Amino acid sequence: MDYLNLIIGLIFIGVGFLGKSFPYIIAGYNTLPDDKKKNIDQEALTTAFRNGFVLIGLTVIIGYYIFKWIGLISIASIIAPVVIVVGVIALNLHVLKFRYNFKKGTKKNTNKKAPYIILVVSLTFVIGSTIYGIYPTKTVVDTQSIKFKGMYGLELRFNEIEKIEVIQQIPKILKRTNGFSFLNTKKGVFELEDLGTSRLLVHSNSSPYLLISKRKGEHIILNSNNRNETLELYNLISSRLK
Repeated sequence: MDYLNLIIGLIFIGVGFLGKSFPYIIAGYNTLPDDKKKNIDQEALTTAFRNGFVLIGLTVIIGYYIFKWIGLISIASIIAPVVIVVGVIALNLHVLKFRYNFKKGTKKNTNKKAPYIILVVSLTFVIGSTIYGIYPTKTVVDTQSIKFKGMYGLELRFNEIEKIEVIQQIPKILKRTNGFSFLNTKKGVFELEDLGTSRLLVHSNSSPYLLISKRKGEHIILNSNNRNETLELYNLISSRLK
């Protein structure tokens, strides 16, 4: 997957520079009659094409590695198609005016803002996903189950729980299978020493942590930024297990 996104990004960058040097590869332009081509600012068209494709390529590469670094593997895996679709639509909207008979040098041909829609959308997506990831998990307890709402949340029925205990340290994390990790926040599926595949909903590097063991052998480790809130949740869940 690393190489695939890198290759896709480099292809878009390469096509962008090719379009700048050889405008006849640009779809739509190569089929226009010669009399209409004369009315098109070829320099502006090819520059917009190059900038747009280079921006798409860089966003695919950088976006993939950023999402992978912060642990949003599921988002990293779809970054290429999302950026390509949004980017190509934005670029088409930007260069569409070049297909009409605008004279070279008019103000309508010098609008350079539209391609950067790709960057704005992508950055908004990255920042929004990060904020959503670090936002505290909301816990809702009813008579039959406990629900953890938010990124990588789940619903856990009390009859699925074998035991709950307070621990002072998380077992060593061997690898992140499908999870989010940013600063003190760790959410999702991780491979832990001794416990194996486990789900983390951790918001602080400070103890205590709650270790919930399911009857099927699965484990969930969670805590809050507030020590008292973590212990209150332990007491509440424990009372429901009696």
